[in-house]
Amino acid sequence: MNQEFEILQANMKILRILSDCSQEETAEKLHISRSTYASYEAGFRTPDLVILQKLSRLYDVSLSDLVYLPLDDLLYSQLCIKQNLDLFSEILPLYENLSPSAKNRIMEKINALREGEKLLTSLHRFCTFQLEKTGSAEAPGSPNASESANSPKPPNASRS
Repeated sequence: MNQEFEILQANMKILRILSDCSQEETAEKLHISRSTYASYEAGFRTPDLVILQKLSRLYDVSLSDLVYLPLDDLLYSQLCIKQNLDLFSEILPLYENLSPSAKNRIMEKINALREGEKLLTSLHRFCTFQLEKTGSAEAPGSPNASESANSPKPPNASRS
């Protein structure tokens, strides 16, 4: 089976689940039968361009993302958001009872964490770009990879 088709199948299911719809409800929105929609998700049939365009509009994703971008991470992040919202609803009453100075200290720490996250994201993108640009993603067993494996360890490194 073609990798893009596997991605499309997974994305169709993920987006349907995220929109909290059954196969039947999704099929109705696409003006097709439930069995036809189920056969798309199961990989027995390939949706035509008209159905792909309808799915793209239904879920507000580009046609390209629908077919080529694995959305597994989106599902995970949505679950994390739900968990965070549940936690937030527990924490909010406690936060509201804090003094203004305590609230300010918490907000300063949150902002510092956000800035740190932005920095890490930028650094990751830069490193990925540099690796792609230079093609220097070393495979294990390559000369440079073995040099780093044989390089001396820092004095505080644990020895086994």
